[in-house]
Amino acid sequence: MTAADDGATGLGQVPAIVEAPKSVLPWLDRFYDEADAALLAALAGGPRTLGSLAEESAAFDAATVVRAHRRAVVTIADETDPASSVEVAPFWERFGYWILFEGWRDIPPEAQAPIAEGYLGYYAADIAEAVADLKAGRPVSGDTDPYHYVLYREAQELARGSQRAFARPCPCRRTFQRCDSPVDVCLWFDEDERGVGWEISRERALELLTEAERAALTFTSDSTEPGGASWICCCCADCCLPILAAEKLNAAAVWPLRRHRMTIDHDRCTSCCVCVKRCPFDALTMDGKGKDGVLRLDADACRGCGVCETGCKEGAIVMVEL
Repeated sequence: MTAADDGATGLGQVPAIVEAPKSVLPWLDRFYDEADAALLAALAGGPRTLGSLAEESAAFDAATVVRAHRRAVVTIADETDPASSVEVAPFWERFGYWILFEGWRDIPPEAQAPIAEGYLGYYAADIAEAVADLKAGRPVSGDTDPYHYVLYREAQELARGSQRAFARPCPCRRTFQRCDSPVDVCLWFDEDERGVGWEISRERALELLTEAERAALTFTSDSTEPGGASWICCCCADCCLPILAAEKLNAAAVWPLRRHRMTIDHDRCTSCCVCVKRCPFDALTMDGKGKDGVLRLDADACRGCGVCETGCKEGAIVMVEL
């Protein structure tokens, strides 16, 4: 019996507070410790201030609560302000940070799959309203960050426009483990949410983008304006939560948002098939063999990510803005 099964340890009350799914219950003590359980119990009735928690118990001093915030056990509006609100972070928010640095080490493969699928379901439900807006041609409502595909050269400009850069592991590839693409290549800019990334130079950020481009990863961001991006994700079609969730919601045409279309200069094309192999979405095929082959595009499958363009040494592929 694990600690998660024993209500006497304090962990037994955690599932109801954080809305943990049943698939996680046998492994709950991998996500929360006894100090977390006590803090969550103190917040079960609703948000509190940092100061009031410290007054209630020495166990809830600022350093302890900030540690819980950094691990996404709770969320603090401003960790330097005693009057700042502290509230429970839902389980899947905790999972999103847990998978970055703690991960699957103690959880057997047969238990990982349902947890991973639960995370995908949570993400799909979280973006469902934004996806519905995009499908209807409306601006995205609420506080959901929009996802845009951005070209490699655009990603470079976004990185150059930042003041500070932070690297993080990719939570998607950490979660699903379906490919061998680079993991530590996703970027945050200017402010590192919850302070869990590694601060790096802009030059190093550009190097990571190049590493991702060579691995045929696509780039997504919340902005297309230099200086306006909060993050750049380096995505694969096998593990990426936004891409998998879009398929689940029948929304691949709008999430992430396509901004370019691919054009082929058949006179330049040498039928080398590099672009066919690089395309994450199987949008390109070669009709015929050898030098007589003709490159064909499935326009519906193409996301406009530009992975084909950067792999073409002949300049036969150009991405045109929609």
